Amino acid sequence: MSDSYSKKSRAEQMLAALRVNFIADLPKKFDDYEQLILGMRTEADFTEQFDELFRLIHSLKGSAGTHGLQVYTSICHQFEDQLRLVDSRFENFSPELVDDWLNYVDLMREVLDAIRGGDPKAQDLNDIVQNKLDVLRQGTHSNGLTAMIVASSRSIESICCSVVENLRFNYFVMDDGYLALGRLLNEKIDVLITTKEVSGLNGNVLIAAIKLAHHNKRLKTILLTSEQQIRSGRNSDPDITIPRDVHLVNNLTNLLSQYVQNKPL
Repeated sequence: MSDSYSKKSRAEQMLAALRVNFIADLPKKFDDYEQLILGMRTEADFTEQFDELFRLIHSLKGSAGTHGLQVYTSICHQFEDQLRLVDSRFENFSPELVDDWLNYVDLMREVLDAIRGGDPKAQDLNDIVQNKLDVLRQGTHSNGLTAMIVASSRSIESICCSVVENLRFNYFVMDDGYLALGRLLNEKIDVLITTKEVSGLNGNVLIAAIKLAHHNKRLKTILLTSEQQIRSGRNSDPDITIPRDVHLVNNLTNLLSQYVQNKPL
């Protein structure tokens, strides 16, 4: 028993030491992110700088989770969502994005100060950061609503992205139902648009799971399907089912336009 306890203690000490080293390296990482962002102002340097920034943010997301710093994982998730909208293409980039992206780095630094200060508690810190992420997500050119698009079809994904962009939604795209459910349970999403055919959890199961969790009563769930859907009258049914046909763009646009006009406060 003592040998087992001793081995566990040594392992815990080693993990704690790795966490301390990880935190100690963060200021340098944040400085690197800042320099990469500031270096994207010219087309000649953009692609290389952008790809490196995306790689580093993705790496931080994984490392932070390993060391129990999920608060950084949440920041990186949303930062990646914003970077994906540009997709390494200079024509999708605008100088205003520099300030937006630097705000994420500033938030990372604020979190580091809180961690070093030992206050507030982890849950309190997560709540504070989530509120700040909500503000960053809304930005100045947004209608204040966030949509999650879950689709395995690139053509449907493209259609949905075009519709929500035109209506000034903040949005991000996923192709795995399990991963989508995780984010739905941890982030404030206003609209879920999903196809039925999705890996992990299919669209019907994803919608049922998030509804039965009673996590976000504001969430509007929209299922896109080529099959005839018969509502069962259960609370786990999609709020709206839209056929995947030639009228998809118009139907989705009309529905979301109505939702924007009556968006919850």
